[in-house]
Amino acid sequence: MSFALDIIDAYAAGRQAAQDGALRSTCPHDPNATDPRTRNAFVAWMRGYAEITPTPVDYSG
Repeated sequence: MSFALDIIDAYAAGRQAAQDGALRSTCPHDPNATDPRTRNAFVAWMRGYAEITPTPVDYSG
C-alpha cells in the first residue's frame, strides 16, 4: 500500500475508533517505532480520533 493510503486509512480508523467509543490507548500504531511510516500512522490515527473526541483542556488553574 502507498504511504498516502496508509495515512488516510489510519486517520479513518482513528475516527471510527472514537465513534465506537474506544479508548485513545487502543491505537494499533507504535509512537516509538523506528519506522517513520508507523510513527506517521500513529499521528494520523490520533488526529482522526481527536477530531471526533477532542482532548479536554482545563483552564482553571
